[in-house]
Amino acid sequence: MAATSSTSPRRIPLRDFFRDRPVRAFQLSPDGKNIGYVKLIGKARQPVFFVRPSGGSASDERCLMPESDDNFVSCSWKGSDLLLLLEAASDGTRHLYRLDVNSGSGAEIDLPDFATFNLLDALDGVSSDEILLEVRDRAKLFVDVARLNISTGELTIVARNPGGVYRWVVDNRGQVCAAIQVKGRNENLLVRPDEKSKFRTLKMDFRFCLNQYGPIFYSADNKALIAVSRRKARRDKQAIAIISTKTGRELRTIYQNSRVDVQSFAFSKRRKIVTYAVFHDSKPKVAILDKATAAIFKALRKKLRGYVIELTSSDQSEQKFIVRANDDRTPARYYFFDCRSNKLTRLAFAVLRKNQLAPVRPIRFRNKGLTIHGYLTLPLRRAAKGLPLVVCVHGGPDLRDFWYYVIPDSAEVQFFANRGYAVLQVNYRGSAGYGRAFWVKGFKQRGRKMQDDVHAAVHHLIKKGIVDPERVAIYGRSFGGFAALAGIAFTPKLFRAAIASAGVSNWITWFNALLPHDQPWRGQLCVKVGHPVKDRRLLEAVAPALHADGITAPLLIAHGARDSVVRKAESDRMVAAIQNSPVTYMVIPNEGHPPYQSVQNRIAFYRAVEIFLATHLR
Repeated sequence: MAATSSTSPRRIPLRDFFRDRPVRAFQLSPDGKNIGYVKLIGKARQPVFFVRPSGGSASDERCLMPESDDNFVSCSWKGSDLLLLLEAASDGTRHLYRLDVNSGSGAEIDLPDFATFNLLDALDGVSSDEILLEVRDRAKLFVDVARLNISTGELTIVARNPGGVYRWVVDNRGQVCAAIQVKGRNENLLVRPDEKSKFRTLKMDFRFCLNQYGPIFYSADNKALIAVSRRKARRDKQAIAIISTKTGRELRTIYQNSRVDVQSFAFSKRRKIVTYAVFHDSKPKVAILDKATAAIFKALRKKLRGYVIELTSSDQSEQKFIVRANDDRTPARYYFFDCRSNKLTRLAFAVLRKNQLAPVRPIRFRNKGLTIHGYLTLPLRRAAKGLPLVVCVHGGPDLRDFWYYVIPDSAEVQFFANRGYAVLQVNYRGSAGYGRAFWVKGFKQRGRKMQDDVHAAVHHLIKKGIVDPERVAIYGRSFGGFAALAGIAFTPKLFRAAIASAGVSNWITWFNALLPHDQPWRGQLCVKVGHPVKDRRLLEAVAPALHADGITAPLLIAHGARDSVVRKAESDRMVAAIQNSPVTYMVIPNEGHPPYQSVQNRIAFYRAVEIFLATHLR
């Protein structure tokens, strides 16, 4: 058994890790006078929208909308007197409300013709009464864009989806003049000079395209896009670049890092320039790109020493900001900062306290010619020797783990550490953030070299004496769930238990169950995963459901009953195939793909995980 100190760390209630934030979604009004936000009210913890003066306190807050049964989706200011609030009902329908800050009144904007819709752009500073919505009726697979007059209710379709468009881009005039379309192995850039013209297609191989998740803005003259890009064939790392809307080529690089990809950037809508870049080495870093922003960060770093700082919302003058601050042990703290007065006002702290949580340590090691990065979190007041280990495999797989506190991943890590387990996270080959070469090395390596990177990390810790080789469990959601199933199916001597949430048990059956709106990604998936026909033997060789006879370790499987990303049938087949080991199977009602949205369902799942690990890693 591992040595322990005489004083054990406080056992934090499970609910504190996984309940919803009581206050969130802070938005600063364009004039900087008010802050809008959502609070969870009552025993049912329903979201209710509030507003308070930016220079005031929580005692000055006013409720703008009474408690309802709907779930908060998003909010946005429309000028400084109106807020647009989007909510989703339990039956799947959505409702858009117009809230008057001055009177406190609210009214629903009727949109009966659409199965779903999202706010694309509030057109603040462009139009006083129009907004842009992404809309989809029941007969369509993909979203179009409509211009809505919030005063009259008049709605006009301004961009029709030719199929496969998953992202629309609005220019500085408030016109939808660019889009990203997935088609086969390409992620095309669609461009047009104005909304009366037809889109022109600029083809992009998906390995060299724009970042799917990063911001995209138009340049001041509306002739180019500013985006995170890997368009230059010789450049391995993603950079912030100016992209021609005529050719799709990079005109100029604004910022790049030699070691890792740029993940995101901040953009001044007033000055139409990039103000800072965000990238993640072993820890998150910010590269400041203009003098005004440098002065803001200098002032904030004096007040928030040691924290990762982001500016999440600002007024039109860019002198007042909502600031988010966190680190490896701090769920996001929110502040209001006034540059002119240099005053920082606390808006919300998280429930969890930093001194109760465990430090997250960056690690790296070599495996099969590659340097692999990851993170190790050790339980407080425990000697780093002979510890039980939980391996948390991230999903995607072309995502990554981070050092700073990210929900829900970090909540899981800290929960496990608080219960006495060492926790390992591995950014295996194929993970995002380490350049194109590292990413493509994961193609067709699911269950193979990607899995081997995870196993090599475990052996690395065992060799150092940190981990007890007889007490190692593997856990993951989505692709991480597949890795957990593969871990106990193909390396039964390494793992003593496994937890798979929405895990793929056979990539061929997963391919065959793709929904119609996922079909445009099929060409890319064949490159990254393997072709379900041409690569059948390769995929069958790594399918846990086809090799379940080798599983002897106990297994906990969970799946949302309404999951459309990884169908519940994947877990059904896995459970049916296992003959030689005990299986606990949780079907989570009324839930889709994890992480689970209902607090009650979350608590039930992690309670089962807690009991499972305590039983099998004693």
